[in-house]
Amino acid sequence: MLQIAGPKTFTGLSKDGKRFAWLAPSTAGIVWLKIAELDKSEPALKVVDNPDDPEIKTMLADFSPDRKPAGSDLVLQGEITASPPTLAIVRGARSVVVPIGPAPYEPTDAAEIWGVSVDGKYLAIHIAGKDVPGVLSKGGGADFHTFFVVAAP
Repeated sequence: MLQIAGPKTFTGLSKDGKRFAWLAPSTAGIVWLKIAELDKSEPALKVVDNPDDPEIKTMLADFSPDRKPAGSDLVLQGEITASPPTLAIVRGARSVVVPIGPAPYEPTDAAEIWGVSVDGKYLAIHIAGKDVPGVLSKGGGADFHTFFVVAAP
């Protein structure tokens, strides 16, 4: 299980399962509240000065950190390091593409099914890895985390 480490972090699906919020430091040291929405490849972003701020607490009130594991019949398939990367959730003969964007992920990154919504209709997908040197970072910072929300196949 991949995990966001550190104090004042948060991860959770919304009560309807169509959004996923996470609060964590970025590789640049900024704390962000990010909210992924169903079938979107980029989350909404908000800089957070104080995770205990009442506005942030109110925004997170609709999200639950309780993880409901995916059944063994749900499988992640694809290659996130390919160019372009691919990732899908497969259940038997049915599959759903995860919109992870056009850029390949680092070879050290990994993907997992974070959890399933209470009604079982939606899934939160988590991709994470170490901070590596690149355009936005010199490497060695906080781990990289991103999430996506898709309908279950």
